[in-house]
Amino acid sequence: MQWNVGARYSYFQTKQVNYQGLEPRTSLTYRTDNASIQLSATRMIQYNHALVKSGGLTDKITWVPSTPGILPQTSWQYAVGWSQSRPGQTFKYSIGAYFKQMQNLSMYRYYYGDPYLYYRWEANTLSGGKGRAYGLELTAEKSFRRWSGGVNYTLSRNQRRYDELNESKWFNDLYDRRHILNLNGVYKMSKTLQLSFLWVYYSGQRYDLPAGRIAANPLVPEYIAYDKKNNGKYPDYHRLDVGLTKKYFLTKGRYWEINLNVYNLYSRRNTYRLYPAVEVITDEQHRPLERRNVISIAYKFR
Repeated sequence: MQWNVGARYSYFQTKQVNYQGLEPRTSLTYRTDNASIQLSATRMIQYNHALVKSGGLTDKITWVPSTPGILPQTSWQYAVGWSQSRPGQTFKYSIGAYFKQMQNLSMYRYYYGDPYLYYRWEANTLSGGKGRAYGLELTAEKSFRRWSGGVNYTLSRNQRRYDELNESKWFNDLYDRRHILNLNGVYKMSKTLQLSFLWVYYSGQRYDLPAGRIAANPLVPEYIAYDKKNNGKYPDYHRLDVGLTKKYFLTKGRYWEINLNVYNLYSRRNTYRLYPAVEVITDEQHRPLERRNVISIAYKFR
Protein backbone atom coordinates (compact mmCIF):
# COMPACT_ATOMS: atom_id res chain seq x y z
CA MET A 1 0.00 0.00 0.00
CA GLN A 2 1.24 3.49 -0.88
CA TRP A 3 -0.07 6.80 0.44
CA ASN A 4 0.98 10.11 -1.13
CA VAL A 5 0.18 13.52 0.33
CA GLY A 6 1.10 16.88 -1.16
CA ALA A 7 0.04 20.49 -1.50
CA ARG A 8 0.64 23.53 -3.64
CA TYR A 9 0.33 27.15 -2.60
CA SER A 10 -0.68 29.66 -5.28
CA TYR A 11 -0.75 33.46 -5.32
CA PHE A 12 -2.43 35.77 -7.86
CA GLN A 13 -2.02 39.55 -8.03
CA THR A 14 -3.54 42.28 -10.19
CA LYS A 15 -3.78 46.04 -9.77
CA GLN A 16 -7.19 45.62 -8.17
CA VAL A 17 -6.92 42.62 -5.86
CA ASN A 18 -4.72 39.81 -4.54
CA TYR A 19 -5.84 36.18 -4.19
CA GLN A 20 -4.09 33.18 -2.71
CA GLY A 21 -4.88 29.67 -1.58
CA LEU A 22 -3.69 26.21 -0.63
CA GLU A 23 -4.29 23.31 -3.03
CA PRO A 24 -3.88 19.99 -1.17
CA ARG A 25 -3.95 16.60 -2.86
CA THR A 26 -3.69 13.00 -1.69
CA SER A 27 -3.83 9.51 -3.18
CA LEU A 28 -3.94 6.01 -1.73
CA THR A 29 -2.89 2.99 -3.84
CA TYR A 30 -3.20 -0.67 -2.95
CA ARG A 31 -1.51 -3.23 -5.22
CA THR A 32 -1.63 -7.00 -5.50
CA ASP A 33 0.19 -9.29 -7.94
CA ASN A 34 -2.17 -8.52 -10.82
CA ALA A 35 -4.44 -5.64 -9.75
CA SER A 36 -4.41 -2.23 -8.13
CA ILE A 37 -6.96 0.09 -6.50
CA GLN A 38 -6.45 3.85 -6.23
CA LEU A 39 -8.31 6.57 -4.35
CA SER A 40 -7.53 10.28 -4.77
CA ALA A 41 -8.75 13.73 -3.78
CA THR A 42 -7.51 17.05 -5.19
CA ARG A 43 -8.35 20.70 -4.63
CA MET A 44 -7.67 23.20 -7.44
CA ILE A 45 -7.84 26.99 -7.79
CA GLN A 46 -8.04 28.79 -11.13
CA TYR A 47 -7.59 32.56 -11.26
CA ASN A 48 -8.39 33.02 -14.96
CA HIS A 49 -11.83 32.56 -16.44
CA ALA A 50 -12.81 31.38 -19.95
CA LEU A 51 -15.84 33.35 -21.18
CA VAL A 52 -17.44 31.59 -24.13
CA LYS A 53 -19.58 33.41 -26.69
CA SER A 54 -21.45 30.81 -28.71
CA GLY A 55 -24.36 31.02 -31.10
CA GLY A 56 -22.44 32.07 -34.24
CA LEU A 57 -20.45 29.97 -36.65
CA THR A 58 -17.70 29.49 -34.07
CA ASP A 59 -17.32 29.60 -30.30
CA LYS A 60 -15.29 32.63 -29.24
CA ILE A 61 -13.38 32.22 -25.99
CA THR A 62 -11.99 35.20 -24.07
CA TRP A 63 -9.72 34.62 -21.06
CA VAL A 64 -10.14 37.22 -18.30
CA PRO A 65 -8.58 37.55 -14.82
CA SER A 66 -10.27 37.43 -11.45
CA THR A 67 -11.43 40.81 -10.15
CA PRO A 68 -12.98 42.06 -6.89
CA GLY A 69 -16.38 41.02 -8.24
CA ILE A 70 -15.25 37.83 -9.99
CA LEU A 71 -13.74 35.42 -7.47
CA PRO A 72 -11.26 32.67 -8.40
CA GLN A 73 -12.77 29.35 -9.41
CA THR A 74 -12.22 26.46 -7.01
CA SER A 75 -12.95 22.75 -7.18
CA TRP A 76 -12.60 19.46 -5.36
CA GLN A 77 -12.22 16.29 -7.42
CA TYR A 78 -12.57 12.77 -6.03
CA ALA A 79 -11.66 9.65 -8.01
CA VAL A 80 -11.52 5.90 -7.55
CA GLY A 81 -9.98 3.45 -9.99
CA TRP A 82 -9.35 -0.27 -10.36
CA SER A 83 -7.13 -1.95 -12.94
CA GLN A 84 -6.02 -5.50 -13.58
CA SER A 85 -3.04 -6.72 -15.56
CA ARG A 86 -0.32 -9.31 -15.18
CA PRO A 87 3.21 -9.33 -16.64
CA GLY A 88 3.06 -11.09 -19.99
CA GLN A 89 -0.74 -10.97 -20.08
CA THR A 90 -2.35 -10.10 -23.43
CA PHE A 91 -5.53 -8.66 -21.93
CA LYS A 92 -5.64 -5.59 -19.65
CA TYR A 93 -8.60 -3.61 -18.39
CA SER A 94 -9.46 -0.87 -15.92
CA ILE A 95 -12.46 1.01 -14.57
CA GLY A 96 -12.58 4.43 -12.91
CA ALA A 97 -15.12 6.88 -11.57
CA TYR A 98 -14.86 10.54 -10.59
CA PHE A 99 -16.90 13.34 -9.06
CA LYS A 100 -15.98 17.02 -9.26
CA GLN A 101 -17.54 19.96 -7.39
CA MET A 102 -16.88 23.49 -8.65
CA GLN A 103 -17.53 26.92 -7.11
CA ASN A 104 -17.36 30.54 -8.30
CA LEU A 105 -17.80 29.68 -11.97
CA SER A 106 -18.28 32.53 -14.44
CA MET A 107 -20.02 33.02 -17.76
CA TYR A 108 -21.49 35.80 -19.88
CA ARG A 109 -24.75 37.09 -18.44
CA TYR A 110 -26.21 37.81 -21.88
CA TYR A 111 -24.36 37.95 -25.16
CA TYR A 112 -26.81 37.70 -28.05
CA GLY A 113 -26.73 40.73 -30.31
CA ASP A 114 -24.07 42.63 -28.31
CA PRO A 115 -21.22 43.65 -30.67
CA TYR A 116 -19.30 45.38 -27.84
CA LEU A 117 -19.35 42.43 -25.48
CA TYR A 118 -15.56 42.09 -25.25
CA TYR A 119 -15.16 45.73 -24.19
CA ARG A 120 -17.73 45.36 -21.40
CA TRP A 121 -16.87 41.85 -20.28
CA GLU A 122 -16.71 42.62 -16.54
CA ALA A 123 -20.17 44.23 -16.43
CA ASN A 124 -21.59 41.37 -18.53
CA THR A 125 -20.01 38.54 -16.52
CA LEU A 126 -22.15 36.45 -14.20
CA SER A 127 -20.09 35.00 -11.35
CA GLY A 128 -20.71 32.80 -8.32
CA GLY A 129 -21.88 29.78 -10.30
CA LYS A 130 -21.72 26.19 -9.11
CA GLY A 131 -20.79 23.13 -11.13
CA ARG A 132 -20.74 19.39 -10.86
CA ALA A 133 -19.22 16.80 -13.15
CA TYR A 134 -19.15 13.06 -12.70
CA GLY A 135 -18.54 10.04 -14.83
CA LEU A 136 -17.38 6.49 -15.36
CA GLU A 137 -14.51 5.39 -17.61
CA LEU A 138 -13.79 1.88 -18.94
CA THR A 139 -10.60 0.84 -20.75
CA ALA A 140 -9.56 -2.51 -22.22
CA GLU A 141 -6.52 -3.59 -24.27
CA LYS A 142 -5.94 -6.90 -26.06
CA SER A 143 -3.11 -8.40 -28.10
CA PHE A 144 -3.50 -11.44 -30.35
CA ARG A 145 -0.74 -12.59 -32.67
CA ARG A 146 -0.18 -9.70 -35.11
CA TRP A 147 -3.17 -7.74 -33.83
CA SER A 148 -3.33 -5.32 -30.91
CA GLY A 149 -6.13 -2.96 -30.03
CA GLY A 150 -8.03 -1.17 -27.36
CA VAL A 151 -11.35 0.37 -26.46
CA ASN A 152 -12.07 3.32 -24.20
CA TYR A 153 -15.58 4.39 -23.16
CA THR A 154 -16.61 7.31 -20.97
CA LEU A 155 -20.07 8.00 -19.58
CA SER A 156 -20.21 11.46 -18.02
CA ARG A 157 -22.31 14.48 -17.13
CA ASN A 158 -21.33 18.13 -16.69
CA GLN A 159 -23.78 20.67 -15.23
CA ARG A 160 -23.90 24.29 -14.01
CA ARG A 161 -26.19 26.39 -11.82
CA TYR A 162 -26.49 30.16 -11.30
CA ASP A 163 -28.96 31.89 -8.99
CA GLU A 164 -29.78 34.52 -11.64
CA LEU A 165 -30.07 32.18 -14.61
CA ASN A 166 -32.39 29.41 -15.83
CA GLU A 167 -34.71 29.88 -12.85
CA SER A 168 -31.80 28.88 -10.60
CA LYS A 169 -32.04 25.30 -11.91
CA TRP A 170 -29.20 23.02 -12.97
CA PHE A 171 -28.50 22.97 -16.71
CA ASN A 172 -26.05 21.09 -18.94
CA ASP A 173 -22.71 22.73 -19.60
CA LEU A 174 -21.89 23.84 -23.14
CA TYR A 175 -19.32 21.05 -23.54
CA ASP A 176 -21.31 18.34 -21.78
CA ARG A 177 -20.89 15.10 -23.73
CA ARG A 178 -22.74 12.09 -22.37
CA HIS A 179 -20.94 9.37 -24.35
CA ILE A 180 -17.38 9.15 -25.69
CA LEU A 181 -16.06 6.01 -27.38
CA ASN A 182 -12.64 5.36 -28.93
CA LEU A 183 -11.64 2.18 -30.76
CA ASN A 184 -8.08 1.66 -31.98
CA GLY A 185 -6.16 -1.19 -33.53
CA VAL A 186 -2.81 -2.05 -35.11
CA TYR A 187 -2.06 -4.91 -37.51
CA LYS A 188 1.62 -5.74 -38.05
CA MET A 189 1.80 -6.91 -41.65
CA SER A 190 5.56 -7.46 -41.39
CA LYS A 191 8.53 -6.30 -39.32
CA THR A 192 8.63 -3.05 -41.26
CA LEU A 193 4.99 -2.48 -42.29
CA GLN A 194 1.93 -1.93 -40.10
CA LEU A 195 -1.66 -0.82 -40.58
CA SER A 196 -3.53 1.17 -37.89
CA PHE A 197 -6.99 2.59 -37.42
CA LEU A 198 -8.84 4.86 -34.98
CA TRP A 199 -12.62 5.27 -34.75
CA VAL A 200 -13.99 7.99 -32.49
CA TYR A 201 -17.56 8.71 -31.43
CA TYR A 202 -19.01 11.20 -28.98
CA SER A 203 -22.29 12.86 -28.21
CA GLY A 204 -22.83 16.30 -29.67
CA GLN A 205 -22.16 19.34 -27.51
CA ARG A 206 -24.94 21.54 -26.16
CA TYR A 207 -26.35 24.80 -27.50
CA ASP A 208 -29.15 27.26 -26.71
CA LEU A 209 -32.24 26.23 -28.67
CA PRO A 210 -34.17 29.37 -29.70
CA ALA A 211 -37.71 29.71 -28.36
CA GLY A 212 -38.80 32.04 -31.15
CA ARG A 213 -38.12 35.16 -33.16
CA ILE A 214 -39.51 38.52 -32.04
CA ALA A 215 -40.61 40.68 -34.97
CA ALA A 216 -39.25 44.19 -35.32
CA ASN A 217 -41.31 47.14 -34.16
CA PRO A 218 -40.74 50.91 -33.90
CA LEU A 219 -39.08 50.48 -30.49
CA VAL A 220 -36.78 47.45 -30.91
CA PRO A 221 -35.24 45.61 -33.88
CA GLU A 222 -35.95 41.97 -34.66
CA TYR A 223 -34.21 39.49 -32.34
CA ILE A 224 -34.09 35.82 -31.33
CA ALA A 225 -35.63 34.85 -27.97
CA TYR A 226 -34.23 32.12 -25.69
CA ASP A 227 -35.82 30.75 -22.53
CA LYS A 228 -33.48 27.93 -21.37
CA LYS A 229 -29.74 27.30 -21.29
CA ASN A 230 -28.11 24.64 -23.44
CA ASN A 231 -31.39 22.78 -23.97
CA GLY A 232 -30.42 21.72 -27.52
CA LYS A 233 -27.89 19.09 -28.58
CA TYR A 234 -25.76 18.80 -31.70
CA PRO A 235 -25.94 15.59 -33.75
CA ASP A 236 -23.48 12.95 -32.58
CA TYR A 237 -19.96 13.04 -33.99
CA HIS A 238 -17.97 10.11 -35.40
CA ARG A 239 -15.22 9.42 -37.93
CA LEU A 240 -12.65 6.77 -38.93
CA ASP A 241 -8.94 7.42 -39.46
CA VAL A 242 -6.54 4.86 -40.93
CA GLY A 243 -2.78 4.91 -41.31
CA LEU A 244 -0.02 2.91 -42.98
CA THR A 245 3.54 3.01 -41.60
CA LYS A 246 6.64 1.74 -43.37
CA LYS A 247 10.09 1.56 -41.77
CA TYR A 248 13.42 1.47 -43.61
CA PHE A 249 16.18 0.30 -41.26
CA LEU A 250 19.64 1.80 -41.59
CA THR A 251 22.84 1.03 -39.76
CA LYS A 252 23.42 1.33 -35.99
CA GLY A 253 19.76 1.07 -35.06
CA ARG A 254 18.66 4.05 -37.13
CA TYR A 255 15.73 3.97 -39.51
CA TRP A 256 13.52 6.06 -41.78
CA GLU A 257 9.76 6.01 -41.29
CA ILE A 258 7.11 6.95 -43.84
CA ASN A 259 3.50 7.49 -42.75
CA LEU A 260 0.42 7.60 -44.96
CA ASN A 261 -2.74 8.71 -43.12
CA VAL A 262 -6.33 9.02 -44.31
CA TYR A 263 -8.48 11.26 -42.14
CA ASN A 264 -12.25 10.65 -41.96
CA LEU A 265 -12.14 7.65 -44.31
CA TYR A 266 -15.90 7.43 -44.99
CA SER A 267 -16.31 11.24 -45.40
CA ARG A 268 -18.65 11.73 -42.48
CA ARG A 269 -20.34 15.17 -42.62
CA ASN A 270 -20.19 16.16 -38.97
CA THR A 271 -22.11 19.19 -37.80
CA TYR A 272 -19.86 22.19 -37.38
CA ARG A 273 -22.41 24.74 -36.14
CA LEU A 274 -26.15 25.21 -35.67
CA TYR A 275 -27.61 28.70 -35.83
CA PRO A 276 -31.06 30.31 -36.24
CA ALA A 277 -32.02 31.44 -39.75
CA VAL A 278 -35.03 32.39 -41.84
CA GLU A 279 -36.23 30.27 -44.75
CA VAL A 280 -38.27 32.10 -47.40
CA ILE A 281 -40.87 30.05 -49.31
CA THR A 282 -41.49 31.35 -52.84
CA ASP A 283 -43.88 30.56 -55.67
CA GLU A 284 -43.00 29.63 -59.26
CA GLN A 285 -42.27 33.28 -60.04
CA HIS A 286 -39.93 33.44 -57.01
CA ARG A 287 -42.28 35.75 -55.14
CA PRO A 288 -42.10 35.33 -51.33
CA LEU A 289 -45.06 33.51 -49.85
CA GLU A 290 -43.96 32.63 -46.33
CA ARG A 291 -41.09 33.10 -43.89
CA ARG A 292 -40.17 30.22 -41.60
CA ASN A 293 -37.83 30.17 -38.63
CA VAL A 294 -35.40 27.27 -39.01
CA ILE A 295 -32.16 25.97 -37.53
CA SER A 296 -29.46 25.98 -40.21
CA ILE A 297 -26.64 23.47 -40.15
CA ALA A 298 -23.06 24.15 -41.17
CA TYR A 299 -21.21 20.93 -42.00
CA LYS A 300 -17.53 20.17 -42.04
CA PHE A 301 -15.66 17.03 -43.11
CA ARG A 302 -13.59 16.62 -39.97
